[in-house]
Amino acid sequence: KMAASLIGRFGPQLWRASSTATAAGKGLQATIDRYNGVEITDPAVELASTDPSSFKERLRQSLAEWKSEGRKGVWLKISTEAVHLLPIAVAEGFEPHHAEPKHFMLTAWLGPGTSRLPPQPHTYVGVAGFVLDSQQRVLAVQERSGPAAATGIWKLPGGLADRAENIAAAAVREVREETGLETEFVAVSSIQEAHHGAAGGHVRSGRTDLYCVCVLRPRDEKQVLTPCAAEIAACEWVPYNQLVQQPFYVKSPLFARMLQSAFTVAGGAGGLAQAVLPFGFRRGAASILHARM
Repeated sequence: KMAASLIGRFGPQLWRASSTATAAGKGLQATIDRYNGVEITDPAVELASTDPSSFKERLRQSLAEWKSEGRKGVWLKISTEAVHLLPIAVAEGFEPHHAEPKHFMLTAWLGPGTSRLPPQPHTYVGVAGFVLDSQQRVLAVQERSGPAAATGIWKLPGGLADRAENIAAAAVREVREETGLETEFVAVSSIQEAHHGAAGGHVRSGRTDLYCVCVLRPRDEKQVLTPCAAEIAACEWVPYNQLVQQPFYVKSPLFARMLQSAFTVAGGAGGLAQAVLPFGFRRGAASILHARM
């Protein structure tokens, strides 16, 4: 299930092809992955000059060949230059999986029953930085736009993690970008898990938000704060008790608990620390969040 989750987020590049296969005759070039699936690699899917009729014939021939060989799922990555091939692929049984700025990913299931290919990406990772100074004040911001701006609430700086960015690094970056303050990661104090229905709109509907509050330590409490002009109306050190007594937090047990948890972790209790450790069984390393020891 973990492997399926990773593949769902990053696509077939994690499957690491084990062999190369081209359907007989004029079939499309492709690789066979470790799960007996197919990743189409033919240059035709990258070119604006690809003839639609020829592509349709080659795709049909390839699908028939792969099905006779007992292959399972097929991944088809069509560049935005070759967008005219999308209707053909859909007509031949492919379904949209996800889109990137320079390509569309589609899949087709050739195995029995319903598709067992991993689903499209469905989770956003957001971060907030809880920075407490020696006077028990919390670094807080007022946003220039969005729902929070309408209420004038003082809140924690934060935003979405970038692609391939660790949670700890994302929190430090967001605090720097929104307030100018340089900080060090201490621990994750809480993670909010929110699942969105139709009310989430086009962007959030059917998706999940993981909102991670990270306790950070200021490198220099006396550093001058410089709010991001495009996003932040103001940033200040706000006394913790004043922050949590705002009407928004009084009415929200969820967000109040997240602030209380962060305050406790900032005092030295609990929380998840970060470590980057090697896999051991293969090259590379990964970041983990673990109980502070």
